[in-house]
Amino acid sequence: MPEAVNEDAPFALLERSELFAFLLDLIQRVYRPSIQSAVTDYGLVIVGGQSLTLWARQYLIDEMTGEDVGFVTSDDLDFIGKPSSIDYCAQMMGVPFRKAKMDDNTINIAAAYIDWIDGKEVIVDILEMDSVGGAPKKEIFKYLSVLDIEGVQVAVIDPITCLKSRLFNLFAYWQDRKHRESVRVKIALRASNQYLRDLLAHDGYRVISEHIHRIKALALTPLGKRVYVEYGIDVLDAIPYDPALFPAAYMDRERPNMLRQIGDVRRRKLIQYQRFACGPIHPSHLQPAAENDPR
Repeated sequence: MPEAVNEDAPFALLERSELFAFLLDLIQRVYRPSIQSAVTDYGLVIVGGQSLTLWARQYLIDEMTGEDVGFVTSDDLDFIGKPSSIDYCAQMMGVPFRKAKMDDNTINIAAAYIDWIDGKEVIVDILEMDSVGGAPKKEIFKYLSVLDIEGVQVAVIDPITCLKSRLFNLFAYWQDRKHRESVRVKIALRASNQYLRDLLAHDGYRVISEHIHRIKALALTPLGKRVYVEYGIDVLDAIPYDPALFPAAYMDRERPNMLRQIGDVRRRKLIQYQRFACGPIHPSHLQPAAENDPR
């Protein structure tokens, strides 16, 4: 994260907000005793909107617009966790949790409702382990990331898993704030790009090659194709473009082959939309295509 924050930047306002400070404090209480125990014994990992906020805070703090900050912030806090995490969180946070009942029809196993300023309520949810849309439990723990929050290590889904979750939410049947969610997808893309650029610079191509394959696979999913056609959002933007850092074999063969394969799939999808009126087509696809596509 950058050492200095522009005090006039929109994210600086978030950093100074009482609610954000309160949410960070709750997170720190959970992980301060032992991140290993919190994850291994209780299965506690930050998911949902706060995971995106934390990654934006890590990588995008100086470049976010007011709209970005408004849409990336969340008034609640979501974890996945084992049943044993309920009593642990109640003890660490110092707030009571209401356990879900059989007839609640919810993906929560428990929730805490904390009174806030002006009659508002902060909700802390503990979700079932396999309840995060677009992010199965196995993937969450395989690619689990650790962030330092003011000296406390916390467990959070990695940016690419976060991207998959945001993409799922954008097209969820219950979603009624499409523009907000599309902005969140774009923020997750930018955070993923910076995350992979960081890994590439410090650990090399071999470490990020698996993540490139994850992103390619996501671009080829129904949601990956749909977000491209309907919103003009390119999932491949999550992959950094830096010829100086990538090996020649990737730049000369792997990347061109990937772009060619996905480009063919997208062209077929666009034709399908045009012929059968499958849904809206983003205006960018109605303009002449650019000849070069460096990313």
